[in-house]
Amino acid sequence: MNFKKLIKLFSIIIVSIISLVSLNTKIVKGEEIKENKEVKENKEIIWIKPVDGTIPNQFGNNYRFYNMYRAGHTGIDINAKIGTPVKAVADGTIKFIKTKRNMRYGNYLVLEHANGFDTLYAHLQKVLVTVNKKVKQGDIIAHTGISGLASFPHLHFEVTNRVPVRDGAWGYNYICQRRTDNLISKEVEKKDLFEKDLFFDFLPLKTIQEKFSFIDSDQKTIEHFYRMKNNICVEKKITPITYYNPEKFLPKFEHSAMLEFIKITKPKAKFTKK
Repeated sequence: MNFKKLIKLFSIIIVSIISLVSLNTKIVKGEEIKENKEVKENKEIIWIKPVDGTIPNQFGNNYRFYNMYRAGHTGIDINAKIGTPVKAVADGTIKFIKTKRNMRYGNYLVLEHANGFDTLYAHLQKVLVTVNKKVKQGDIIAHTGISGLASFPHLHFEVTNRVPVRDGAWGYNYICQRRTDNLISKEVEKKDLFEKDLFFDFLPLKTIQEKFSFIDSDQKTIEHFYRMKNNICVEKKITPITYYNPEKFLPKFEHSAMLEFIKITKPKAKFTKK
């Protein structure tokens, strides 16, 4: 083989290598573009507002209500007059409905969506759908009300990763009386309770706020919730459930002061002051 033929063969090999590298680069870039597009599409979940109104109580909020302290709001409250039509924020299937009297969300329903999210609509006046019914985005599924422990007319709206049928934080991660002086050791002994059961009664309020408030968070996974039992704030373990900030999924809402709306209607729930 002479020198010219050798140079020609070498050139062909170099061109082939360059072509293969270029093709692989395009394939890799194409896969990256496709992957990025899929991620982008997953993030761009286009939902509509369930009702129009302002938000007086945002995701992760905490505040004192009479002699109880509420912390770690698991959804958003949207101000709405009683009887306002509630829309499905996206296509889905009605998975759960509660209309019997209860001290949680009053009348409420859970809508399951194909993308792995569930939405909960609470404190309803009337439910207009049935379990397993498939609904389209924008369908009227209920009317707003003030059922359950609602202190003013509004829609409590949540986004979760599963249907909280029997367990969940139910509106707030923490709802307990704040008292550090009116429960003495003798009372504890009478109730036969352990010291750990009193832990959340006696923590400073600032500590409670720091522990349970998650305002401005995108999501919060909850494994325990805290409620009064036998006059003591106790911890209860639940199947882990993730609550997502609904405002990350919905068109922009205006926020308003909560006290303006609490004054509209007197609370139906009466708490005995100690």
